[in-house]
Amino acid sequence: MALTRRTGQLLWSVGDDAVGYQSPTALTLAGQRQVVTVGNTVMMGLLPESGKVLWKYDYETRNQEGTTQPVLVGADRILL
Repeated sequence: MALTRRTGQLLWSVGDDAVGYQSPTALTLAGQRQVVTVGNTVMMGLLPESGKVLWKYDYETRNQEGTTQPVLVGADRILL
């Protein structure tokens, strides 16, 4: 989700995946500025202004409490 800085008003919200200890990360990936979110079963790239989903990757975990953080590796790869 994104909130306005001044008022805390909700700007947009995307998805319903549970989140453990993950934080969204702002990255420029493949030339596109985006927010990369990692939930417990879904990773997504979102436009910061609107929350529009640029890409989505579903995955399985052994436990449902995630701690994964994306790290940019080069211009077009993410390490989890």
